[in-house]
Amino acid sequence: MRFTLYSRQTPKLITVKKIILFSALLVSVFVSCKKNNSASSSSNYHFTATIDGAAQTFNVSPLAVRVVNGPASEIAIEGFAGTSTSTSQVLAISWANTGLAPASFTTGNYSDTASNYAVTGTYNPSLSVSYVSGSGVTGLASGSGATIVNHLKFTITSLDSTAVKGTFSGDFYYNGDISGAKKTITNGDFFVPWKK
Repeated sequence: MRFTLYSRQTPKLITVKKIILFSALLVSVFVSCKKNNSASSSSNYHFTATIDGAAQTFNVSPLAVRVVNGPASEIAIEGFAGTSTSTSQVLAISWANTGLAPASFTTGNYSDTASNYAVTGTYNPSLSVSYVSGSGVTGLASGSGATIVNHLKFTITSLDSTAVKGTFSGDFYYNGDISGAKKTITNGDFFVPWKK
């Protein structure tokens, strides 16, 4: 099944399939990082969240990646739970401008209700299960008249050439289906280095 979503102010198509494929690409980038180069060697770096009331850590190789292609850019933050990057439990959030109406990624507040950029969140508690949040899910909800109680929101409090720091929260839906099961993520907190 393919979901096709439209940006609120531009005719540019945004597909959940593209978001999931990009997330898979980022997972492979993160898995290829050697542990001695990862943020897990620093006690200051972290990626944590409360998922349905249970505190979780994703502190194995938490990293941030920047991808820039002309006027389009994307920032992604990801970490693994457990003791190694071979674990199947992964949490990721990302921000992307639309390219047609470029927005810059700086400190500040970001939400899945914006029209000049897209935010996405993916929580994989196992290899076969994926919960998705963000602009694509919000587009589906808007088109079907459904209501999202907790929109994906994150705040960037610090951003420099070394690391990015902030907070996040939102409802994540099974396979991006707003009528399906959901996970509510609160108290999201990250301080992660850029992948070099």
